[in-house]
Amino acid sequence: MTARSSGDTPRSARWLPRWANARLIARIVSRAQKAILRDAARGEIPTTVRSFSELHDHADANTYLFAEHGGADVEVQRAIDRSGWGAGVTNLYVVVVGRLDQWLARGPFPRTRGTR
Repeated sequence: MTARSSGDTPRSARWLPRWANARLIARIVSRAQKAILRDAARGEIPTTVRSFSELHDHADANTYLFAEHGGADVEVQRAIDRSGWGAGVTNLYVVVVGRLDQWLARGPFPRTRGTR
């Protein structure tokens, strides 16, 4: 795993592999956010969820990061196929979950009647 020093990656970039750039992270986060919002609109998860950890109380939250919900990325899958599930992939998802945690903490769900 090679560290990146450019400003286009998160603060923890030194722990990320070269292929885990800011654009890839943003793409995975965006896909996961859309899937979470979709599932909340369907009533599958409550709109009161305010953390990724709390999301696990209502769904297998990790699936939002992977192909079932469109979160997996071809580049990530290639890295897993090439090297297995190593520290680089784990560190990538630590960053992604951190971003989703921050987003959920802000209360991203539209207010609906009966929602506090």
